[in-house]
Amino acid sequence: MRRYAWLDPQEGLKIRHQISDLIAHIPSHPVPSFETLTSITTAMYSSNCHQEFGYIWLDLLLRLLEARMLTLLIKRAGRSWNGGLTRPVVLAMIAAHLWAEKIDFKTVGGPMAAGATLDIKNQQLDAIAKFARDMDWPFANEVAAKADEWRNEPPQCVRMPLPVWDWLNGIVLPGYMFPSVLVISLYFMSATLQSAAGRFGLKSHDANFGILYPGKSYWHVRSIIGKVMAPLSLLRGTGGKGVRCLAGWVGPCPTDSPSVVHRLGVPATITAIPPRVFTAQTEADEYARQPAPELREWSDEAKWTEPKAPTTSIDSVELRRIALSADTRGHAGDRQLGIKTIDCHFWLRQAQTDVTFRLLFNSVFLAAPPYRRDSGTRCHRIDPLDAADYVFRTLELTDLISAETYGAWDDRVITVVNATGGGAAETYARAWCAYVGPSAVIWNKSDGRCCFKCALMTAGKQGLGMRTVIVC
Repeated sequence: MRRYAWLDPQEGLKIRHQISDLIAHIPSHPVPSFETLTSITTAMYSSNCHQEFGYIWLDLLLRLLEARMLTLLIKRAGRSWNGGLTRPVVLAMIAAHLWAEKIDFKTVGGPMAAGATLDIKNQQLDAIAKFARDMDWPFANEVAAKADEWRNEPPQCVRMPLPVWDWLNGIVLPGYMFPSVLVISLYFMSATLQSAAGRFGLKSHDANFGILYPGKSYWHVRSIIGKVMAPLSLLRGTGGKGVRCLAGWVGPCPTDSPSVVHRLGVPATITAIPPRVFTAQTEADEYARQPAPELREWSDEAKWTEPKAPTTSIDSVELRRIALSADTRGHAGDRQLGIKTIDCHFWLRQAQTDVTFRLLFNSVFLAAPPYRRDSGTRCHRIDPLDAADYVFRTLELTDLISAETYGAWDDRVITVVNATGGGAAETYARAWCAYVGPSAVIWNKSDGRCCFKCALMTAGKQGLGMRTVIVC
C-alpha cells in the first residue's frame, strides 16, 4: 500500500484538502451507493448478510461517519463546493444527516437497538394520516386508526416491510423512492389495503405509474397524467374536482377506470412517446430542406419590438373526466396493468364545446425562471440582431381544437398558448402539449417573478429550445 505525505505538513490540515480526500474516499467503500440500496434500512439489513453483500455493519457506520464529517467541513469552509460532489456522495451526505438527526441508540433492557424517538415517530404517523385524509385516499380512516394505535405504543415487535420502518423513523431518502415508500407504508397501515399490498410493486425508477381505484386514480407527479393534472391542485372550489398534489402524488383524478379495477386498487404503468425538443441540429436540418432565403440587410433583422403578453382570456375550462383503456391480457399474473390510451375530456364554457385530447407524448413542463439579478437590478440582455428569435404566435383555447400538429410547425416561431381564462385552462393547455408533442415553459402572468420576455428567452433557441410557452 502506497503512502503519501505532504511536503508542507500544514497542507494536510487545510479544510479544502480534507474535503477533497473525503469526496474521493466515500465512493470507494465496500458499501454500495444509496442509489443502489434505495434506503438506509436496506443498507442496515444488507450489512447483516456479509457473505452476500460484501460489507458489515461497521463499514456502513464508517461511511455515514465520513459523509457526516464531509457535510460539517463544507459548512465550516463557508463557501460553495461543487467539485466531485456526485449523486452517490450527496446521497451519502443526506443519509448521514438523517441518521444523525433522527436515529437514537438504545441499550436499556436488552441488546443495543437503533430507532427514532417517540416524538419523531408520532410526527411521521401524523404526516401519513394527514396525507391519506387530504388526498381522499381509500380507507383513510383505517390509516388514521392505526396511527392512533401506534402513537403512544410504537410497534417494537411488529414485522413490517423495510420501507415502512424507513417512514416511521423519518429516514426516507429524497428522490424517486419517496412517493413509493409513502404508499407502501399507507397500504401496510390499512387492514383492508394490506391484503393487496403484496400483489404488486411500483416501478419507482420509471415514474410513469399510478394506482387505479373505481372512479378515481392517483399518479406519480412525474408521470404523463400527473404532470398534466398537477395544476388542478392550485384551484379553489369545484373546478379542480378536489385534485391535490402532495408528496409526489397527484389525485384523486376523476377517472373512468377499466373493468379490471377493484376497490383495493390496481397499479398501472404508462408508455409514452418522448417529447420533441428543438436543437441546433434540428434547425440546421430544417433550414437545409428549405429554399435559400433572400439576402437582407442586417438592419431589418435588428428591429426590436417589445413582446406583449396576451390579454386575459374570457374562456374557462372544466375537466370532465379521464378515460383509460388498458391491456388486460395476462393481467392476473402480472404485477402492473398497462395503460394503452389516455383521453382527457374537457368542456369549454365560453365556446360551449366538448374537447378531447389523447395523451401521447411525455412532455416536460418547466416554470419560467425568476429574473437574473446583477447588482440588484433586473437585467434583460437582448442583442437586437437576435430579434428574430423572439417571433411568436398566440393560440387561444379554442384555437387548440384545430391547431396543426407539432411536426408541421415552423420551429423558428415560438407558440404561446393563452391559458389565462380560469378553471382547468392550464391543464387543458398541458393536455394539448401531451397530445401534439412539444414541451413547454410555464409563465405565470401575475406572480411577478419574471416577465414575458424572459419566458420567450427560456423557450427559444437561446434557452431550452422548447418553442412553446403556456401563459397562465
